[in-house]
Amino acid sequence: MTLSVGDNLKNFTAIMETNLTVALNAWVLALAFNPVHKGRLILKATDVSVRTMGLTFKGLTMRNELTCTAQCMTPDHPSCPNFNIPNSVCYPGQANHTPDQSPAVSVICESGEHDIKPPTTTTTTSGAAIKVSATPIGITV
Repeated sequence: MTLSVGDNLKNFTAIMETNLTVALNAWVLALAFNPVHKGRLILKATDVSVRTMGLTFKGLTMRNELTCTAQCMTPDHPSCPNFNIPNSVCYPGQANHTPDQSPAVSVICESGEHDIKPPTTTTTTSGAAIKVSATPIGITV
């Protein structure tokens, strides 16, 4: 990825390479069952190289925490659209194969750790207050 001086807004598609159980339980269900449809995504990398002004800096590490909000699985958009999966993922070396499709969880992520907890509500019944809250859910990739 090439970056320039100043703000670099990049829009890209990422494929989570993990087993189905991790992807479903730790990411998809976390966004679906959290009432505010938010989750944390922590990106970690080791041995990163950065080239700038003719110099290459090697052996760097990266940790970036993002707060992501689902754009589907919400009351306004209950179903997620299907997405064509490139043959390079499912059928490497078979460019003419019919591409597979899968529901795509569309999220918008913003940099930093932001609140992912649903609002706390208090209900009063017969003079007794009941406090309801939920536990935040996150994932490390």
